[in-house]
Amino acid sequence: MEPTSSTSAQPAAFTNTVLLLIAQVFAGFLCSAIVLLSLFKYDACDSSCNNATASIALYGMVAVSALTVLTSITLTVIFRRQKRRTLFIPLVGLGVMVAGFAAAMLLIDEATG
Repeated sequence: MEPTSSTSAQPAAFTNTVLLLIAQVFAGFLCSAIVLLSLFKYDACDSSCNNATASIALYGMVAVSALTVLTSITLTVIFRRQKRRTLFIPLVGLGVMVAGFAAAMLLIDEATG
């Protein structure tokens, strides 16, 4: 089956994919740092805070970020070797990362609430 994009559009699509993968790495670091900094709300707690939930939020966000980036890079390489479109892979990865970030923030609010 022939690829649907023209050969002149492939270098631009590859460049966009690489830029989105780089953005995904930076977004992973940013999300993990924000979750880590959000745990400073934990200092104001008395004995009512839940340690396990806060730990799950922090380590879960780091794990989601790392696994999402590694999965996106792996799938991009596989799809590029098959000459298939790869632009959607980092976009889906960013969406998964944002969902993980939202879940981590909700867990932190639950732990410190």
